[in-house]
Amino acid sequence: MNDTKQRLYLVKSNKLSDYAYYVKHGYFKGKRDVISYGTKKMARVFTTEKEATEFLLNKLPEWGRSEHFVEELDGLSILMHHPELYHACSA
Repeated sequence: MNDTKQRLYLVKSNKLSDYAYYVKHGYFKGKRDVISYGTKKMARVFTTEKEATEFLLNKLPEWGRSEHFVEELDGLSILMHHPELYHACSA
């Protein structure tokens, strides 16, 4: 198993510290394009950097695009800190 090839990508807010990872967006309490955040365990996971970047630039509500970035998780980080995500990148 070559750990250097295993990567997952998350979209993260650059304004939040805890619960800073993108989970979903939509209508909430009558407001549209509300972004829901959570922990890495709750976050939407992308298998390529391109997929995560395209989502950030094209699907995330326009108002929030400049407030987010793509965070890369390598295989060791995933295995040590987020083992529930490890199998998604090792297939």
